[in-house]
Parts: sequence; C-alpha cells; structure tokens
Amino acid sequence: CLLDGRVNPWVSIHHIDGRTKPGAHKKVLALCAQHHQQDDTDQLGRVAVHPNKARFEERYGSQEELLAMVKNKLGVD
Repeated sequence: CLLDGRVNPWVSIHHIDGRTKPGAHKKVLALCAQHHQQDDTDQLGRVAVHPNKARFEERYGSQEELLAMVKNKLGVD
C-alpha cells in the first residue's frame, strides 16, 4: 500500500520463495489482502501478487526488490 500512497496496518504474510524451503520465513512481504490475493485489480487500482504476479511486479518491482526495500527501511540485512 505504501507504493500506492496509502498506509494499511492490516497485513497478510506473503512468502516470496515458497513456504517450506529452508529460510523461507525470512523472505516474506507484509502485504494487505488486496495486494496479496484478489481476483483482479480493485477500484483503488491495487494489483494482487496472486494471481497477477507479472502485473504486480511490473507495477511495484520484483519481489526481491521489494524485500530489499523493506529490509532497508527496517535497517536489517
């Protein structure tokens, strides 16, 4: 939501590289429900990563880039 100019305190955890691989829980994004899972772009223009991964990444950047942005904001490696 921040990249769309909004703040949303309610998040859904999105694993960017599966949920069962070693270290999978260290590669997550905190997405709102609309950015995580919805059938189509909503009335506010939010694109969900499921099922629109290509459109999501085109609009917001790759999931790895978003993870790097979050780590930078948090000051962690």
